[in-house]
Amino acid sequence: MLFALGVHLGLVEKGDDPEMGSGLAEPGEYAPVDPGGGEAGGSGRTLRLVYYSFISLVQTDYRYTCGSGEGRKTTTGHVVTWRNSGGGLVSCEEPLGKEASAAGHEAFRLSCPA
Repeated sequence: MLFALGVHLGLVEKGDDPEMGSGLAEPGEYAPVDPGGGEAGGSGRTLRLVYYSFISLVQTDYRYTCGSGEGRKTTTGHVVTWRNSGGGLVSCEEPLGKEASAAGHEAFRLSCPA
């Protein structure tokens, strides 16, 4: 089912080998998580640093039919998975520029004092 969803999302081609993956996280697979933040000091100055991690969430209802003729079976359900992940580091001492990712801006907003 995840392979069919991967094809629908354009992450893999229909002719690809399903054993090579769906382009989505498989059941039991966890996204890597960066460690928390910290502080760095030198020259009498302390910097507050925030490490952040993110995933691209895929959540959808599905209806999938297998087989043909009278042996045809249809199943429906809901899947929540992710397709890629990333992370980064921001300094609370300097505002982020427009080129920074949405995840970076959210990490800054949530972690750095105003």
